Amino acid sequence: MIRLERVSKSYNVGTEFETKVFKDFNLSIENNEFVTIIGPNGSGKSTLFNIISGNVDIEEGKIFLKDKNITKEKEYKRYKYIGRVYQNPSVGTCPNMTILENLALVDNKMKKYDLSWCVNKQKIDEYKEKLKVLKLGLENHLNTKVQNLSGGQQQAISLLMATINPIDILILDEHTAALDPKTAEIIMKLTDKIVKEHKITTLMITHNLKYAINYGSRLLVLKQGKIVLDRKGKEKSNTKYEELIDKFDCF
Repeated sequence: MIRLERVSKSYNVGTEFETKVFKDFNLSIENNEFVTIIGPNGSGKSTLFNIISGNVDIEEGKIFLKDKNITKEKEYKRYKYIGRVYQNPSVGTCPNMTILENLALVDNKMKKYDLSWCVNKQKIDEYKEKLKVLKLGLENHLNTKVQNLSGGQQQAISLLMATINPIDILILDEHTAALDPKTAEIIMKLTDKIVKEHKITTLMITHNLKYAINYGSRLLVLKQGKIVLDRKGKEKSNTKYEELIDKFDCF
């Protein structure tokens, strides 16, 4: 599905603050894998996501999606097949717009339309059905502004918006970190449900080791720009919380 070959990335190149994040980094993610990614601060987790999303350029190496070289492809073009949910629930939505307006906006992503408003009233019932999946009652509040929702409700809307159109990759950038434990658990179960039902190849950064072990089909531990642990299937599910802390210094 997605492949990084000999990728190198540094920041502040040529200055006294130069920091090398990746050097000859390789990673291959298979179709429909749900990969959880953990590691200490500065290990390269967010940079990895920014490289895949096209937020930052790389100095060396290549990036492939379905065997297509997308290394030079602009970020806005990658929006067609990459959905991303951020740590801040308000990012990825337009908080001063209603739920209906947000869904209509993302539904028209990458489509050409004129200056008339883009809400298609014929699709309202479809949006309601999609909102019912969240089991938060939001289908009855289409005209409520997103900024007036709770953090968990906003993140649920953000997750729905990221997956409302068919995508190849879903990137979850610590998307439960800003939520209280109870709400975070709700969002994780919802995430797992959406990923499995839509069979989306997913990468998730988390600082919650329980989520890293219990969710997904593959676990990666990053440290200083290198993969120091890569486990799948039963081997992943048998991973112990204490092992990740003691052996790999995940925090």
